[in-house]
Amino acid sequence: MLILTKIELFIYLFVILKETLCFCEESFVVICDNLIDIKRNDTWPWRYVIIGSTQNKHNPPTQILNSRVMLDLVFVKSLTIIYQIESIDSTLLASSCKNLQYLNLYDNNIKFIEDETFEDFPSLRELYLENNHIEYLGRSVFKNSTLDVVSLSRNLIETITTCFFQSKIKWLKINHNKLKFIRAGAFPITLERLELEHNFLTSLNEGVFKNLRNLKELSMKHNRLTSLPDISSLWMIHYLHLSYNNIKEIIYQFDQHKELEYVDLSSNLIRNISVDGISWNSTPPMIILTFNRLINLKFEHPERKTDLVIYGNPWICDCLFNIEKTIREYKHIQTCELPYFKNGKLPMCIENGKCGENEIDDSVINNFIEIVSTCENKNQCNFHLENY
Repeated sequence: MLILTKIELFIYLFVILKETLCFCEESFVVICDNLIDIKRNDTWPWRYVIIGSTQNKHNPPTQILNSRVMLDLVFVKSLTIIYQIESIDSTLLASSCKNLQYLNLYDNNIKFIEDETFEDFPSLRELYLENNHIEYLGRSVFKNSTLDVVSLSRNLIETITTCFFQSKIKWLKINHNKLKFIRAGAFPITLERLELEHNFLTSLNEGVFKNLRNLKELSMKHNRLTSLPDISSLWMIHYLHLSYNNIKEIIYQFDQHKELEYVDLSSNLIRNISVDGISWNSTPPMIILTFNRLINLKFEHPERKTDLVIYGNPWICDCLFNIEKTIREYKHIQTCELPYFKNGKLPMCIENGKCGENEIDDSVINNFIEIVSTCENKNQCNFHLENY
């Protein structure tokens, strides 16, 4: 089933509509076939503009976005350009965009963004460069701009170094790229939400998040992380998404993050986790540990509070009795999983093995995970954080 984002759906509807039109059609939103068409029209009343068509998509984009083009759209507040541009000439570009608040350059053929391309844009709040072929980002690309939201998703970016220097971005999306390296201190201190999903990150250098004291949400789902990144400086973090990685062990005191509400560690390779590190004296965050490789949980201080979601782990049945007893007595599961647990429906366990054994054969665990995954749709609980 095809799932479209709000931006993609918005673009799709207007592009389909435009295939029946010629040149520029005016309504609340002005829709044009291509950049050349704007020269043929009186554009001063235009405020919301979409330029692009799918009719000639077999021909690669050849246009350059520069100050001459933008001078014809000087009063425009919202501009979307689809499959028209192969490069951006930043010379005097900001001075031609004094009223522009929203810019979406979706599905073009842009391969690089030069130094300070979006410097000093006086009104621009949202910038979307999704689904291009961007491989390189210059230095201080967003310097002194008013941008709050920047999306670079679905490109070919491999490294992040100095492109965000001297910017004040609050929400940054770099999903579905080829990220392998991020320089320490690369992100602006103003960030509140950071998305790095579906990349090739195996680890992060110390200090990557050091200055992000305002960050409230971090998502690194679907990477190749083998250990928990250093998040110790993220004092304001509320939501932490780390599912679908290769993390094997969690030894970290999450209770130092007083604002934390959710931690998603599902679908990793976790065999060992310190329950004391995910326990609180006050109201705990929800910790999602579904579909890992846990065979036992040791509650060092069972009186401390936890809120765990633990379905789909290959528990040793000999250990499960003690886990169930502790969970029921101290109410360590507060989610909809609790009724199933009390009824003996969740979680299932591996019969062979004694509690205290450090290892269970991988073939046994893999077989268990395969079987239990097929049962997930039969349950009434959602066992992944993105559903909350």
